[in-house]
Amino acid sequence: MPTGLSERWLQRFAALVALIMIAMSIDPNLDHWWLGLCFLGIVLVLEFLAFRHGIATGIQMYISMSPKQKLEVERMLKEEQ
Repeated sequence: MPTGLSERWLQRFAALVALIMIAMSIDPNLDHWWLGLCFLGIVLVLEFLAFRHGIATGIQMYISMSPKQKLEVERMLKEEQ
């Protein structure tokens, strides 16, 4: 389990803060409020695509494992429950 600065939510938060800073540098008065919504939409789409790619990659890795490796993965999953 990741801890500290490597936690997933913290990385996403830092990316969102960077996007907000970019949006504010483009329009400091925030007259174009839709720009922030566009950034948020892009981030959500990227998160969705990354999640799907991670699932597909994990499934492909599991399929290509030997039976011994599959048993090890199943054992690790049972330990986490």
